[in-house]
Amino acid sequence: MNQIAGCVRRLAALVLCACLLAAGLSGCSSAWNAPADSAAADGSPVSKEDLNYDASLGVIDTKKFEGTVLPETQDAGAQYVADTLFLGDSNTVRFMMYGDEKTGEAYTTIRNNIGVVSMGVGAITTLKCEEFSGMSSAVTMPEAVKILQPQRIIITFGTNNLSGTSTNAEKFIDTYKKGLKAIHEAYPYAALIVNSIPPLDAQRENGRLSQTQVDAYNEAICEMCTAEGYKYLNSAEALKDETTGWAKKDYTLGDGVHLSKNGVDALFAYIRTHAYENEDTRPKPLKKIPTPKGVQPGLVKNDPIAVRGARVQISVVAGEGGAVSPTDTSAKATLSVSLSALPNEGFEFTGWELVSGLASFSDTAASTTTLTVNSGNDANGIVVRANFRAIEIEEETWGDWETDEAPTCLDEGKAHRTSSWGNREDKTLDAKGHDWTAGDWSWSGDGPTQTGTLTYTCSRCGETRTEQTSRDNPNYTAPTPEPQPTETPSTPAPETPGTGEGTGGEPSGGEPSGGEGTGTPDGGSTETPDGTEGGGSGSGGEEPGDVPDTANAPETANEPALAASSAA
Repeated sequence: MNQIAGCVRRLAALVLCACLLAAGLSGCSSAWNAPADSAAADGSPVSKEDLNYDASLGVIDTKKFEGTVLPETQDAGAQYVADTLFLGDSNTVRFMMYGDEKTGEAYTTIRNNIGVVSMGVGAITTLKCEEFSGMSSAVTMPEAVKILQPQRIIITFGTNNLSGTSTNAEKFIDTYKKGLKAIHEAYPYAALIVNSIPPLDAQRENGRLSQTQVDAYNEAICEMCTAEGYKYLNSAEALKDETTGWAKKDYTLGDGVHLSKNGVDALFAYIRTHAYENEDTRPKPLKKIPTPKGVQPGLVKNDPIAVRGARVQISVVAGEGGAVSPTDTSAKATLSVSLSALPNEGFEFTGWELVSGLASFSDTAASTTTLTVNSGNDANGIVVRANFRAIEIEEETWGDWETDEAPTCLDEGKAHRTSSWGNREDKTLDAKGHDWTAGDWSWSGDGPTQTGTLTYTCSRCGETRTEQTSRDNPNYTAPTPEPQPTETPSTPAPETPGTGEGTGGEPSGGEPSGGEGTGTPDGGSTETPDGTEGGGSGSGGEEPGDVPDTANAPETANEPALAASSAA
């Protein structure tokens, strides 16, 4: 498959050349321009494939490898990186040199990074590279994986296996496959993610390295991952210029191979947004993990991609709070370069630090210094850092408030305080207001109602106020009234006259005795024709003393008596 892909690329390049030649013979201009630098910086020739490099041929077909190539995801965050073990070559070593400027922490640490300068895939199973505290000797990468028990692994190899222009990746893949199998068998619970080989810069010291070969190897890695069940991290798409197919500007150091800080920043942004959140199937609890001591330098003596007599790459990074100049340079052994540290506002420079490599400073405390390159540096070059810290400004503190005029119940007061910087602050104190305390009610009045007075006194100023109310007198007793005679109502007599007989004029209220006579209504006697007085008769059953009033009686009332008298 790889051989076929290589033949297709070469055929396409020949067709392109033929078209360009035809365009030139016809006098037509062409939009394609060959690189101006047909030779590398060291004078070595640039491969024919790269002279005719077609960026579109180096793009991984994600649809073809769906399920293998990790798709874009939400940002998995720093914890995702912390839970991942990184294995690889000198570019992996650089993950511990650069970091997030906001946090000031490197992307990886000695606890989750095993990177070996100049290492290729053939040394995965054989090179004893990682050391642990309490262990007498170093161990290989598969053995270290078993000890560290990671949840997932991101592996980046291949740069040191580049051999020139060949696109035949069969031997490279066979060797890589054996190394990955050994890692998987050592700890099958970890997910394996194989990263793409980083792109080269069009301007590079070793012109024999070919981006065409890098593309062919990456596609072969993707095919291997599909066949073996591994995941493929297609980070090359984040590092490559979409138009040219070479590494983006300033993403590599001056050698055109090793990633710069910008390149590493872009790589980790891609790692976090193309995450593989695999199920954690590791046996719990994990076995005790000894403290990693890291990789000893100089394990690989020869640098497979180095250019003899080449300049040593110098990467200059700035800690949080400042910038550096230059950020990337190079120099041959025993030569020097000038470096400057520029603190941001509110920060100050604290000194230079040699992160890796062999070099010396003329003055580590000076913001502008000279760095001299020593002999014996490897392909990883030299990394130096300028450190900064925030300027500690004394915080303004305020003293206690002091009273200038004390407030009263009704009037405001004044107070002030001063700061450690000599500043003064004034404020008005609110009037306190009266604090009233109530006394006892005082009651007056002997009548049925009493008037009460309550006096309040201010506990602060002594001012008083009163409150009045009224109540029923609890001690008042109303006088007992004297009894009054009760008037008996009289009953009027009936107006009908009564008749009766009586003797001797004695009213008896019964039948009359003695001589007959006619009684008058009032019980008096009347003179009869024979000169005798007839007895008064009662009223025919009237109560004694009830004498009918005859004053206004009609005259005909006596007419029957008179008639009787006449008859006699």
